[in-house]
Amino acid sequence: MSENIQQQLALAQQYARAGAYAAAQNALRKVIDKARTNVGAWLLLGQVCGMQDAHADAEQAFAQAARLDPRSPDAHAYLGLACMKQGKDEQAIAAFKTALDIQPRLVMALANLVALLHKLERQREALPYQERWLTAEPLSSSAHYSAAVLHQTLQQLQAARKHYEQALELGAG
Repeated sequence: MSENIQQQLALAQQYARAGAYAAAQNALRKVIDKARTNVGAWLLLGQVCGMQDAHADAEQAFAQAARLDPRSPDAHAYLGLACMKQGKDEQAIAAFKTALDIQPRLVMALANLVALLHKLERQREALPYQERWLTAEPLSSSAHYSAAVLHQTLQQLQAARKHYEQALELGAG
């Protein structure tokens, strides 16, 4: 990667961190014009679009990143998130599962997949992903709270209570 492209990417990241999303997009478009296969640029472009609630644009950017690097768990996980934000639930589930096939303990994909399956009333399908999330983050109050809600919905009250207590102990929030 040329030094100019690296500088443009660094500038885009600085703009994004500062909330200057239009400037970040302009810098990223320059990078993409010069280096269409730069996965990092596509990922950052998707994130910037997502921060602006332009989820269809984010989806396109993340899909391009996933096409360029099919083994990128981040590309698939963020693609899932962009789809989920648009109500494309089955596409989101597929993208999260692809990310987890690549990186089984990717917390962002696990948490979002569990939340989406729960929302769709597919709690039994969510359980193994919830357990994986707890394994990846055993000290996460959010993971324990999510497990508690999931178990409560399934009428598994003893397990629900255990996870509620653990969430409270860890500082639920």
